[in-house]
Amino acid sequence: NLKSLGEEAFYNCDSLEEITIIGVEIIDYHAFANCDNLKNIALSSGTKTIGEEAFAECPLLTSIEFSDTVETVGKKAFYNCTALTSIELPGSVKTIEEKAFYSCTALENITFSEGLESIGDYAFASGHYYLLILPDSLKYIGYEALGFYINKLVIGNISDYGGNNYYGIINDNIMKIYFRGTLEEYEAIYGAYVNNGYKKIYIYSETDSDSRFIGYWYWSNSGEPYGWNII
Repeated sequence: NLKSLGEEAFYNCDSLEEITIIGVEIIDYHAFANCDNLKNIALSSGTKTIGEEAFAECPLLTSIEFSDTVETVGKKAFYNCTALTSIELPGSVKTIEEKAFYSCTALENITFSEGLESIGDYAFASGHYYLLILPDSLKYIGYEALGFYINKLVIGNISDYGGNNYYGIINDNIMKIYFRGTLEEYEAIYGAYVNNGYKKIYIYSETDSDSRFIGYWYWSNSGEPYGWNII
């Protein structure tokens, strides 16, 4: 059985519109890059690594079906796929490398799963997101990995910010940040008291709670985070 698709195997194949890949473990460098009419990708069971720039510069790509065997999404794997609006990453994905979805300017919805451990620099930069929920399994997040604008960001106990401190992620592009743990856990991890006069950072609480300087939040029935006593 074919185990890998080599470098530039289908590079610049403008006639390709849909592909289904079965049993191939490695999709190598530029394997399907610059396929100008490629719209749909289905990765069936067996694929483990999506290599560097494997699907880069596919301007009409709108659908990616990831198999539950994919472990690594490589550097610039989907770079500049400007029609891509939504992706759902299975729990098998451990690593998303630098600029994996960089310059995907239409990207609005990302579903992360528990199991993800690392997101590289600029991986999802250029996107605009209403809600991103980062899994508890995530331990490393690179510089400016998450995009130009995020309305709501849910985070857990991320321990490594790629050489930057926590405030590399807490910036003017993120409107509200919801921390899953307690106030004590937040202070222990991030080393600073939550001065929340502008109600930007919220600490999780199952019961109605609020204060002048610390905002608290809960999960709504729709699975979205909301601040207590915030209109």
